[in-house]
Amino acid sequence: MDRLVTLSKIIGALGPIKGEKSLQKLIYLTQCYGDKLGYQFNWNNYGPISFRLEKDIQEIRTLGLISISYDNDIPVYVGVDQSNQLTAFWRERLQQESIPPNSQRVIDFINSLGDQRTDPLFLELIASMDYLQRHEESDPVLRYQPDPRCDDELLHIAKSTLQQLQYQS
Repeated sequence: MDRLVTLSKIIGALGPIKGEKSLQKLIYLTQCYGDKLGYQFNWNNYGPISFRLEKDIQEIRTLGLISISYDNDIPVYVGVDQSNQLTAFWRERLQQESIPPNSQRVIDFINSLGDQRTDPLFLELIASMDYLQRHEESDPVLRYQPDPRCDDELLHIAKSTLQQLQYQS
């Protein structure tokens, strides 16, 4: 598995992703409940983050494997069509590589979430809750204060969504 090609295909399958925070959370969830992509995530003020993923995003952008546009200064990440201006090498790699099946299952679940799939606050909530469940015992210093815009209903929906994702794994 070529991590860069797989990452590019996952971004394409998730559709337009608005904001790096959302992209980080979507890849975190895809890796946790799908196939291992090789990213190490650490705690940040806004939940789990991978600095290696950040570098890989820049690299696949430079290679032309994803495109980035901007909406009010917020990056929007999109996978590229194989007919774009890619070299024959990368076009062939994209054709040969497929998204691993467990990751595809997670992507399908995420894509079924409708508007919540693109809500950075919602994605931060479920990724943070998952990360804390996995790491709180080993690092009791971890504390998460949800954004003040989170109300009880959104917290309930996020918990329910995370449980559904865990159940599917």
